[in-house]
Amino acid sequence: MAVFDLHSRKFLGYLEYNIKILCLCLEMNYDGNQNEALLFSKNHRLVKYDLKSLIDLSKLGSDSTKSSDSNNSLAPIWTSERERNAFGMCIDYSSNIENRKLYVCEDEEIIVYSAHNGLLITTIYISDAWGIRMNRNGDLIYSLFYKGILEIIKRPNLENLDFKKRDFVCGTDEGGSYYASGIAIDPNNGNIIAALHSLIVLFSPDGREIRRINTQSAQGCILDETSGTLYIASNGTKTIYVYN
Repeated sequence: MAVFDLHSRKFLGYLEYNIKILCLCLEMNYDGNQNEALLFSKNHRLVKYDLKSLIDLSKLGSDSTKSSDSNNSLAPIWTSERERNAFGMCIDYSSNIENRKLYVCEDEEIIVYSAHNGLLITTIYISDAWGIRMNRNGDLIYSLFYKGILEIIKRPNLENLDFKKRDFVCGTDEGGSYYASGIAIDPNNGNIIAALHSLIVLFSPDGREIRRINTQSAQGCILDETSGTLYIASNGTKTIYVYN
């Protein structure tokens, strides 16, 4: 993983793990002291690290060479007990820090963990979920693998896991050729941005397509809520594209 300063775009260093990481999740103010945590799947288990500690270790390497695996010596805040790969993660910020929930797409399920300690809370049985986000209304939005559509769960009630009445949000003309490996939500208007490999598609909250942009191998996207800048990671070109 390469680390850049968001504002200056200066390269800070590498977090080298010699494993394929399918998705990342950043938790803001995870400890009540305005610090951030980075969550990802490592050796088939979820791990949570203090981001500043990881970045400090990455600076041990030079700007032109990857650092060694010395950052593997840093102890995670927690490690999950389940051995699964994560294909999408998001944090539910509606509760206090100790009760925040982490939603993770794992194989044929969406697993709900405690973001605070990594303990499993419950399982939502939804097949082929890939890429997941929660909007400010508490709605859970996710992509269906190779079905070219997004679905929504309106304010999921984890005490009643009957989610048969899921609202169909949106699809693409390509149908099963694409899936959204990256999803971002504009907090100002609720618009949904989906990275669909060769397309970036902007949808209204009710699923109406507003705009699409052709791109190459778009694998992930994130929206800077303060500036409105959209960052798209391209696996094919090894580039991060910036849209204002």
